[in-house]
Order: sequence, then C-alpha cells, then structure tokens
Amino acid sequence: MTISLVVAVGPPQPAAEAVRPSSGGMSVWTESAYTSVFRDSGPSDEAGQEVALDTARHDYEGAQIVLRRGQGFTVEGVEFSALSGAAGSIAASNLSYNFVDYEYLEKNSTEGWREVTPVVRNGPGLFPDRLRNDKSMAVAANSTQSIWVRAYVPAEAAAGVYTGTATIRTSVGSLQVPVSVNVRNVVIPPTKDSQFTNALWHNMLGPASWDHMAGDTGELTFKVKRYDERWWQVIDNFAQMHKRYRGNSLQLPVIHLLREGGSGVDANGNYHFNWTRFDQVVERIMAAGHVKRLEGFTMSGPHTSGSPWYDPNRPNGKWLTEVLGKPDAATGQASFSWIDWDSPQAGKWIDQFFPALRDHLRAKGWESLWWHHIGDEAGHSAGGAAWYPLEQRIRSRWPEVKLGDALIGEMGLEQAKKADIVIPILNLYDENRAAFDAQRAAGKELWLYNCIGPAANFLNRFVDQPQWHQRMTMWYAYSRNVTGYLHWAWMNWQYSMKDQPGKGDGYIVRPDAENYTFESSPRYESLRDGIEDWEVLNLLGKRNPGLAKDLATSMAQAGDTYAMDVSYQQRIRRMALDAAAGLPVIAEDHARGKPAASSPAADGFGADKAVDGNAASGWRPASSSGTQWLQVDLGQQSRTDGVHLAWATAAAQSYKVRTSYDGTSWVDAHVTSSGNGGDDFAGFVGKARYVRIEVTSGSPGYQLNSISVSGYSPALPNLAAGKAYQLNPAPDSHPDETQRQLTDGQLGDAWSDNRSVGWKAFKGSDRYTDMSIDLGSAQRVAEVKVHAYEEYQHYRPDEVTVLTSTDGTNFTARKTVSGDRPEGQSKIWYDLAFPAVQARWVRVSFKKRGTDQATVTFMDELEVYGAGSAVGPEEPAGSPAFAWKHQNHLFAPSATGNLQHWWWTPGIGIERDVWANGPVQGKPAGVALGNQQHVFARSAAATLQSWSWTEGDPAVQSADLGGSAYSDPTPVVWGNELQVFARSADGGLTHWQGNRVSDWPKAPVAIIGKPSAFTSRDELHVVARGTDNRLYHWWRRADDPRPQVEAWGGEAHSDPTTFVYDAQIHAFARAADGQLFHWWADPSDGLHTDKWAGAPAAFQGTPAGYRYGSQQHVVARGADNTLYHWWWDQPTNTVNFANWGGQAHSDPAASVYNNEQHVFAQSATNTLSHWKWDAGGLQRDDWGGSVKY
Repeated sequence: MTISLVVAVGPPQPAAEAVRPSSGGMSVWTESAYTSVFRDSGPSDEAGQEVALDTARHDYEGAQIVLRRGQGFTVEGVEFSALSGAAGSIAASNLSYNFVDYEYLEKNSTEGWREVTPVVRNGPGLFPDRLRNDKSMAVAANSTQSIWVRAYVPAEAAAGVYTGTATIRTSVGSLQVPVSVNVRNVVIPPTKDSQFTNALWHNMLGPASWDHMAGDTGELTFKVKRYDERWWQVIDNFAQMHKRYRGNSLQLPVIHLLREGGSGVDANGNYHFNWTRFDQVVERIMAAGHVKRLEGFTMSGPHTSGSPWYDPNRPNGKWLTEVLGKPDAATGQASFSWIDWDSPQAGKWIDQFFPALRDHLRAKGWESLWWHHIGDEAGHSAGGAAWYPLEQRIRSRWPEVKLGDALIGEMGLEQAKKADIVIPILNLYDENRAAFDAQRAAGKELWLYNCIGPAANFLNRFVDQPQWHQRMTMWYAYSRNVTGYLHWAWMNWQYSMKDQPGKGDGYIVRPDAENYTFESSPRYESLRDGIEDWEVLNLLGKRNPGLAKDLATSMAQAGDTYAMDVSYQQRIRRMALDAAAGLPVIAEDHARGKPAASSPAADGFGADKAVDGNAASGWRPASSSGTQWLQVDLGQQSRTDGVHLAWATAAAQSYKVRTSYDGTSWVDAHVTSSGNGGDDFAGFVGKARYVRIEVTSGSPGYQLNSISVSGYSPALPNLAAGKAYQLNPAPDSHPDETQRQLTDGQLGDAWSDNRSVGWKAFKGSDRYTDMSIDLGSAQRVAEVKVHAYEEYQHYRPDEVTVLTSTDGTNFTARKTVSGDRPEGQSKIWYDLAFPAVQARWVRVSFKKRGTDQATVTFMDELEVYGAGSAVGPEEPAGSPAFAWKHQNHLFAPSATGNLQHWWWTPGIGIERDVWANGPVQGKPAGVALGNQQHVFARSAAATLQSWSWTEGDPAVQSADLGGSAYSDPTPVVWGNELQVFARSADGGLTHWQGNRVSDWPKAPVAIIGKPSAFTSRDELHVVARGTDNRLYHWWRRADDPRPQVEAWGGEAHSDPTTFVYDAQIHAFARAADGQLFHWWADPSDGLHTDKWAGAPAAFQGTPAGYRYGSQQHVVARGADNTLYHWWWDQPTNTVNFANWGGQAHSDPAASVYNNEQHVFAQSATNTLSHWKWDAGGLQRDDWGGSVKY
C-alpha cells in the first residue's frame, strides 16, 4: 500500500490539525518482520493497517507498527488488549514491543574483496538493527519510527483466530491498531527438547579466544564484578534470553572457569582441577530450562603476530594449545598459557585434563550433553594440520567425546571425516554437498556455520542484508537435513561495528547495561523465527517428509539461491503451518473444478478427475511410456506460488511443471527426475493462466489423484503476458532462447538459470539496450514493472526508462528510475507508474556504464498494466454523469421514480429516454465498460439493482444483484470488471464484483451514507464517512486478494467525493464549519489534509469533485441553492472560489466531456439544471425532463 494513516484508528479523537506535507499529520502503517524500516521509509508494497500474524503454538512471531509525522512527538507507551477468539483468549502479557533503533555503517559489508549482495541499502548511513527496551521514545520531525511488536502463543493455547488491539499512546493522541493471530494446531517443542542446536559464541562467561581484548566484556559493559549479585542478575537474564530465542548450546570457557575455581599446575607440570565455579555457572544457567548441549571451549590455534604470546623466534602459523599456566603474581590464580601443541607439556595437559573433565561430567550426569572444540577454522592456517593429531590424542583419553569445529577450505573436507559434528561454512557446504551429506548419512550431525563469510549473495546475518536472511537460512537447513547452526558471535561488543568487515558479524544483541540485561535485534528475531519454522517443517516431516522437504526447497535451493519475494515467503510459510496442522496444503485451490485436458487417458481416469476434489479419483494416462501430459486452464491470469501433486501408489519419477499464458507457448517452471510418489510440492514465483504436467517416466500405471494450484488471481491483467517483442541490439551475453523469456511469466534469479537476457557492458562506456512490445491494440497503460536481476546488483542497469507510443514510431518517455535500487537492492521489481495514457507499444530502455564489476547488464520479466478503470483521467468514477462514445450522459430518478436518462450528441443535441419504470431509490450512478453503459441504484428491498445497455441492442437489461445496499451505490471498473460498493445493513461495506457479493473488512466504526470508489495505478480504493464524522479508507492491490482498511480521520460531515490527480489520491467532504475538507495521499510521502475555504456560507449535501487539465475542481450545493465552485490550479498553487449561480436543488453531478466541464443538478421546478464551462467561459441552461431526488 502506498499511502498511510493520518489520525487514530479506533475511538474518536480530537480533530487533527489540517496540514500540508511538512506540517505534521501522523502516518501509521504496519510492516512485516521481513521488512527493513529506515528513518526515511514510507510504506512498502507489503504494508498494511493491522498486525496479522500466523503462528504455531509455543511460538513467537513479530511485526512492526510504523509511525511518521511532520512534527516531533513522543511515543509514551504501547498497551495491548488480550486477544480473544472462539477457542479462548491469549493474555495481554504475551504481547510485547520494542522500539527499532539504528546502527551507523560507514560502508557496506565485505569479506576481503568480496562484496555482500544484495544489500537493503547502500552505505554509509543508519540501518535498523537495535530493538531498544525503553518503554517510550521521542521521535524527530519527518522521521519514521518502527515499533517491533511480537506475540507469544502459549503451548496450551487452542488453535484458532484471536483478535485484539495495540494502543499506541503518543504526545499527540492515542492510536489503535488491530492485532490478529491465526494459531495452528501444531506445538513447537521446548528449546531444550529441540532436534535443532543453535550455538552462538559469546564471551559473557569469559574469553572465547586468546584475545582477551581490554578485559572481561561483561564486567566492562555492565559495571559489575564477576560472581557478585548484579553479575548473577546479568547471567540470569542471559539464560532467559537464550531460552526465549532458542539458544540451546551453552558455550563454556572451561579453563577460565577452572582458574576462577582454584585449579592450577604444580612445578612438575601436574594439573589439579577445582570444578566449583564451573558447576556454579552451569547449574545456574541450566536452571532456566533451555540447555540441550554443553559446549566445551579449550582451544588450539595458530601462532600469529596478533597474539599476546607472540614470539618472533617461534614459527608463524604453528598451532598452540591453551592450558592452565603458572600462578599470576597479582591474582594468585593460574594464568592463561598457550604452548606448542606438540610439546610434552601440551601432551600432559591433554592426558590429564580430558579424563578429569570426562569423569566430572559423568558424575554430574552431563556427559551426554557435552561436545568439545579442538581448534576453530583449522583450514585458515598453515599449521592447521595439527588438528588431526590433537583429535587422535583427545580420543585416546576420551573415546566417547563428541568433537566438532567450524570447517573451512579443503582441510574442512578432511576434518569432516574425523569430526562427530560436521559444521562446514555455508559456501563450503554448497560446493561439496555430496561429501558432507555422506557424513550425515553415516550418522553424524550436520550443521551450518556462518561468520564474516560467506559474502556475495550467500545467506548470512549482516546488518545491511535483508532481515529475513537468518530465517531463510533455517529453511535451507531443513531442506538439506541440517540440524544445527553455529555462528560467532552473540555479543563480542569490544569488536566495534566500524572494525567489522561483515557488519554485525561481531554481535547480534546489545547490552542494556542500565537494566543488567540485553537488547534483541531484528536479525536475532529472524534467527528465532527461522528455527521455529524449522521446527514446524520437522513436525510436518515426521508425517509427510517429502512434502516438508519440497516446501523448504521451494524457499531455498542453495545457500545463494533462494526466494527474495517476501510475500511469497510468507505464503509458503502459511502452507507449512497449515500442512503441519493437518489442514489442506493449499487453502484455496485455483485448479479445483477448472477445465482440464490431457493426453489419452485410461477409461474412467480422465483429466477432470484430477481437479474434482475427490481424493479417491485421479488422472491416469492410457500409456505409462513416452511423454504424457495433463493441463488445467485456471480461467484467467493467476499469480502462482506452486503446484501440489498428490500421486497414487504408482507415481511419476521424471516430470516437468510448465506454465503458459495462452496454452500454446510453454515454459518450464519446475523439473525433477526424483519424484518419489506421495505428496509433491513444486514451488515457483510466476504468473500464468495454464498449468501443465508433462511426465516422461514413471511406475507402470502411474496415477495423479489431484493437482492443486496455489496463488490468486490479480485484479488487473498483465497486458504484455506471453507477447512477442523486439530487442535492440540483439543480446550478446545471454541469448533469448525462446523469444518469450521476458514475457513468459517465470522469473530469473541467477546466472545459471538462463531465464534472463544479457548484454555485455564495457568499462567506461555507456551501453543502451531496449525492449519494445506491441500490445496488439491501443489500450490505457499506467504502469510497467520490470523484474530486477536478483543475484548481483552490479548486473542491474543504471537507469530504467519506460516509453509509450500509439504508432510504433514516435515514443514518449513516461518514467525513469534509478536501476541500482528498485526500492532497495533486496527488492526485485522496478515499478514505473505514471498517469494513464493510451498506448499500443511499450518500450523499456536500459542504460548501463561498464565497470570492473559491471561487465554485463541483464533484463528479465516485463509486465504492463492498465489504469484499473475505463474512465478518463478527468472523469470521476461512478458518477450519475459520464462521457461515453463521444456523448455526455446523465441518469437521475424522475418525479414518478422512473430511471430517467439524458444524453447529448454533437450535431444532435439533447435526447432523453426512460431506462426503467420506478420506483428508483436514491441517486443512481453509472459507468461505462467497453461498448456498454451500466447504471446501479439501491432497490426498495435494499438490494443492488442493475441496468445495462450494450451498443446495438434494442433493449436495456436489468437485474437484481442482491446483497445489502443501504446506501446509494458507487461503481467503478477495475481489472476490466465492474466493482460496486454500498453501505451494508450493519454499517459495513458490501462489495459486488460481477455477480459475486462479499463484505470488505469493517472500519472501527460503522459507516454512514454513500461510499466513493475509485482506482489508482493497480489499486482499488474506497472511502466512506464513519459515524464519528471521520473518513475511512479501504484498498486492495491487484496482486493481493486481501482488502485492508485504515482511518483517514479529518472532518467528514457529508459523503465524500474522490478523484486521482498526478498519482495522488484526493478526497473531499463537508467540514464541520461547512467549508470543504480535503484529504490527499501521495505515494512518496503519505497522507495530508487541509481545508478549502472561500464559500460565503456553509454548503449543503455532498460535493462532486473532478480533475480538469492541471486543475482540481469541486462543486457543491450552496446555502442559497446556487452552485458553489472551488478549484486549485497547479501553475499558481492556489485554491480559488466562485459562485456559479443557477439552481442547485440537489447534490450536483459532474463530468468532463470534450474538454468541457459539465455539472448537473435538480432545478427549482424539478428539471435538470446544467452548467458548462469551456474556453468561452461559464454557460447555464436547462436540459428539461423530470428530476426528483
């Protein structure tokens, strides 16, 4: 959604100040946990007006409430109601919030020479990465403030939908935002019982390496002494935070704790061990109930010039081993000592320490929890080969010990053969999946490791990467049977952000020293969310392993290949929750009951049997050999998230899922040769009308019981779908192999998938490339979307320009955007919207300057959309008056209640007829669609009455469309389909779409009077007046089937009128003082309000607004039944007023026809008064007939 909220959602608040963009109207919207909200952010494409969460039980899930105001204000607190549902309630104490704060990055993340790509924004700048514990927050003027809100669903909560509110108390009033939680009947196990291990290194209990930096991090940060009361308070909060965030491997600096307990070494090199402090710490933390594993940290590592024990006479890179040293003169405790790994003393240490550790753990009952490190990233150093003899010697003293370390480089492949827990860095795993998977198949645990690397576009956890990266890492982990994750570091706070090449590599939480606790971060929330998702997939996998694996793979196919569409990510997650809870995988099957066809089928097993909803029937080809196919016609263009295939016992092994816009030209969306029957899910982000399964091999008599298609039908069709195009020049890097790659509906995301078309770029030179497409006929075009190359931002263009033409020769530039940031590099579409124009040809032009990194520029999928409405840009939608076929038309009830029709034709003049005998209730409204005129009014029974006339037909057709119409209707054309709205009996909003009737979400208060519907870009909008005399706004995007509602506030003492001007949405209604209240919403900076004054007295009734050239106009019935007229002129930026006189004994209706302004109203004698303004000035006349409102 591209606009936002100005005043309270909820109970009436004092009227907001009427403001221009800089004056301070409050904007409020919601974002998912997937979205990075910056200080200058406006609403994203995924923004909404409620917190809507999907969860399991014993599950945390978060979202964001976002505020922005032109003047400074303070958020004084956030309060939550209990969430209630049919199955019970969730206490308000299970909801919490934090203020999002920012970290300054002087540059973006790197790993050596490797860039991180894509990033959410180019540095330097402030990046969202703190979740402050403060309960209030001052917000500067024109600054966006996100509030992170999360719900915890207790394990004992029943499944169902729970709803409540979040109340944000601010210094300028309180705001209410709806909260809903859809709880599935699946319980995530407690942290300590998880089959997934989450290990984040830290130095909270002592140093994690030879580098002790400036001292004990906990003492320095929290200003406490180890083992005093405040230190234990910090440790308790440390344990609770790990429990909440599913950290279940407790890393222990064993030697440090032994030193503090009094352990040491005598003059003969014999060690004695005191486990007092060790036990005290372990028992205190384990009491929190989250520890699954105890992680032993005694480390060996390379001798380097950075170590405090550096000796220039010692070989650089040789490994040293950490041991207890001689007593420190200052403290009396044993010192830290690092000695040559192969020295006699190091051997004595291993021979004494590991048996003592084993025996103590056995005595405490902890041995089964223990795993131990030898040396971190051995493959990094020349002396790393010492890892192997160290591993052998340790096992000689403790054969049962589980050993594991972070594995990198070629040495990591060899270490994996010796380790019990195999932990390759992510890129090493991807490059050697078969080798590491073989170790897992042999019974070893397989984890993934991240640190400063890998960079490029690999999943990691850097501050400037998308917030969902950690979450996606866990989906990839499940898809590869990975059961653990290791990262340094949880909180190495002495490692400043400035010094971290990979920003955020050093810590994922921050200290709240004042309260002896910790702050979370969006990245830490993402990690927990991902592990919880892993648990859901794991529970599903116990029942249906193939389906669970397919869902995970549909999100992430490799560490550097994954879905970047966050809406798709959330829809797949909902499928996983539903499937794990035993619900249908696809909640709304777009293939059910649709026309299906196939290659010859066995008798009784036709194609229709796969889409009939009967699990006992299915499609079976007449022959199991050769290529057999089944296809489904979805009936219209659809956004497809994937296909669910339910096979019988005999199933296909090798098959393709293919899609098409026209049923003739097909593109592969999914290819497999490893089908294993049961449930298959083929996930892909695409658009299509036809879906086809082509089987090339399978078991004899294989049968497909059902095919289900996930997705939804966008309201507006892609006008470029499947069409041919011309490329200039011809691609010289990646060819266009099908001549449909850029319009086939399937998106490219990597160099290797060959879905994108590429041109070479030469260093220092500009390369221009373009794509031209013939839409087949002149159509209204208002938006072009171009899919950005996902894998590497340097292969994206520097500029993207869209041009249109009516003749294919003369093109006019409509919009240019920067190519390096399609709304942030992690976004994947360039959205070029512009005022609607008539066009048959559309051209997209790329400009690219070659650099050392930018050697190619890629073009991918292109989509073209209309304006959503068939009316002209100056004409108000759903008006009693409208232009059609070079004629001016108006409909009104006569004195006898008949539906009276006037129209004016050049060279003929005024004509009248009657469309229907009465009684017609209220004020009808008409709209044109193609060669048809449509008129709607409410019936005496409060249903929707429809009349239509098709050019050339002798008669008007009528129908009662039912529904609940307790106000006059407002029609509009959107998605080439009629959309009508009216107030329902209970004060809600009824929607008719063709012959389908539904209710849109209710506003916080009931609405009164007639709503006003209109379209903007690819969005359908409605505004209406509430019982609190404030304006409420509904909208639905073409690519999202869910309408949303928000409060626009202001003063609405009449029904509203609306129009769109230069991509801005404008609404007007009578203010409390009888002047004109004005709302306008700009895609770039949200919603604003002001008043248009100048009238000599309060006007009556409902105004009518329209656009005329570079002007905005509003007319209304004056206090003396004359016509009041306001207009705003763009060149002068002034609002003007004039009394147009005449007789206006009803609310006026307006239209723009033949570059003329036309206004109509009932006269004093019940005829039709008419005002016309053109270049010659104002004229008034009477069109006669009979009008009686």
